[in-house]
Amino acid sequence: MYDRGVKVIFTIANDGVGLPADNPNLSEKTIEIVNKVYQQVKNKEIIVNESL
Repeated sequence: MYDRGVKVIFTIANDGVGLPADNPNLSEKTIEIVNKVYQQVKNKEIIVNESL
C-alpha cells in the first residue's frame, strides 16, 4: 500500500536498486561484473559520493 507523504529512498543498502533477474540485453560477464561491484558498494569497499 502506498503511504502518502512518506519519503522513500531506494539504495543498494536497502536492496532498492539492481538489475532485473532476467535481462537478455546483458551478457553473463556484464551481470557478473555488476553484481561484484554491487556487493562491493553494499559492503562499503567502494564508497559512492552521496551527492551524485
